[in-house]
Amino acid sequence: MIVFGTGSFLLQAYDPEALGFQGMQNRGYTIELRQRYAHLFWIPFFSIGTKWVIRQGRQFYQLSPAQEQYLQSLPAPRTKWYAFSGLILLLIALVIFLVAEKRSAANDERAARDYFNAEIKELKNKLNATDTSDYYKVDPESYQHPYVVLKVQEVKADSIVFKKVSTELRSYELVPGKIKELFPAGDGPSATVTLSKQQLQKATERDFHYAGGERGADLFGTGKLYIIKEIVKIPRGL
Repeated sequence: MIVFGTGSFLLQAYDPEALGFQGMQNRGYTIELRQRYAHLFWIPFFSIGTKWVIRQGRQFYQLSPAQEQYLQSLPAPRTKWYAFSGLILLLIALVIFLVAEKRSAANDERAARDYFNAEIKELKNKLNATDTSDYYKVDPESYQHPYVVLKVQEVKADSIVFKKVSTELRSYELVPGKIKELFPAGDGPSATVTLSKQQLQKATERDFHYAGGERGADLFGTGKLYIIKEIVKIPRGL
């Protein structure tokens, strides 16, 4: 249940005689200036003005219009900050939330970057240790161009000879069985292409903040950029 309403607290108490009110001596009266506020769950949220009252013990009495008009003309103390306690608490909570979110986002980015760098390192290690059981999934920078699978035929000192097949299958669809189907026994329809290791290294390069982390290299002399998405090892017996 939401509990809301209004309340007041003492700003300042005065001796009636000091304010020029006569006839209240020795009767336990004080004149109080009270801060009125709106509250939620009894927590003051904001000021809704001040109010002058006469107090005797726990009882409060209203002043006459003339008395109140006179008192309103007197200098009054400033509103206390705790009249806005609820708003201050909300602001503190918001700041804590924003700081936590920023820290969480920074941690997420750091973890994503570490994973990204680990993937690139693994890809480069596979490239450096490539052999004739390896298949390269090669993705175009633009989805308008065909995807390519390269099968290692021969590894030379500075280059690698591949069989090349274009496909409409996406990288995530190219499971080992599908890859093998693209390279039937014998020469088949695939073309042969020789790529330098320098070209291949460039095709593994990524920029974490650039276009989803992908750049690429013009591997096939077509002016189109390609990236090596994955190197899959498929033993000959499969």
